[in-house]
Amino acid sequence: DLRDGFLSSVVQKVSVDPEYTYGQVSPAILEQDKETTAQVLYISEMIEDHLDSDTSRDLAISIVAESLRAQVDPFFVTAIIKSESAFRKHARSHKGAIGLMQILPDTGRYISRRANVLWHGGTRLSDPRYNLKLGIAYIKYLSDLFDGNIQHALIAYNWGPANLNQALSRRSRIPSSTVKYARTILGAQK
Repeated sequence: DLRDGFLSSVVQKVSVDPEYTYGQVSPAILEQDKETTAQVLYISEMIEDHLDSDTSRDLAISIVAESLRAQVDPFFVTAIIKSESAFRKHARSHKGAIGLMQILPDTGRYISRRANVLWHGGTRLSDPRYNLKLGIAYIKYLSDLFDGNIQHALIAYNWGPANLNQALSRRSRIPSSTVKYARTILGAQK
C-alpha cells in the first residue's frame, strides 16, 4: 500500500538520519500514527507543484517529522514555507533571509541558542532540515512571546517582533501587507 510505503519512509528517515535523533516523536509513535502518512502524502502533493516528486516526498517527510517533533501543525509549517520561499531551499530575500523558511542569519544564530541547536553559520540555512529546525523553533518562540496569538506570531515572523511590539504598545497601524501575509498563511493552513 502506498500509504504504508510513505510511513515506512518517514520511520526510516527519522530512525536512521542522525539529524533526527532529538525530540519527542519516536519511530514507534510514527508507525502507530496513520495520520502521519496522510499528512506526508498531502503535503507532498502540495509541493509537487513546485518540485519533482522524489524531492517533494523527501521534503514532505522532513516537514512532517520536524513539525511533529516540535508539536507544531505540519500544515501550518507548510503554509509558511509556501509563502516564504515557494519550497525553494536556496531562496534568498533582498534582506538576506535564507532557505525554505527565510531565516536571517542573525535570527538563526539567536534562535539556535534558544532552541539548543548547534549554530553552523548562515550558509547552512540552505539545508532544508536545518532551516526547518530553526524556522519551527522561531515560530514557536514567537507564539510564546505573543501569548499564543498565532496571527501576531506570523506578523512578527514577517515584520519582526520588535516592530510588532512597538506597534502594539503605541497602538499604531500594522502594515496591511503584513496582516495579509498572516491571514493568507492562516487561511492556507485550514
